[in-house]
Amino acid sequence: MVTKCLEKGSEFLPEYRDSVVESFQHLRGKSVMFLHAFVVMPDHWHALLTLREKTSLQQLISDICRHGNPSVTWGGSRVRSPSRK
Repeated sequence: MVTKCLEKGSEFLPEYRDSVVESFQHLRGKSVMFLHAFVVMPDHWHALLTLREKTSLQQLISDICRHGNPSVTWGGSRVRSPSRK
């Protein structure tokens, strides 16, 4: 699971939320990831995804943010990997 936040104290404008959704759809269409689920909240997004071969998580997060709207100021990211048993 990946979480990406806006800069502290910021919130998405409606058109920016839409651009993040479009970004997920665009990148899913390019077959760079399996997108299982995502949600866009007022100041961050969460995604449950599986990377395809030759795709780095860092590059994917960067592409989602850049495609969404390059003028948005992003804060930190949090990545949680499933525990293996």
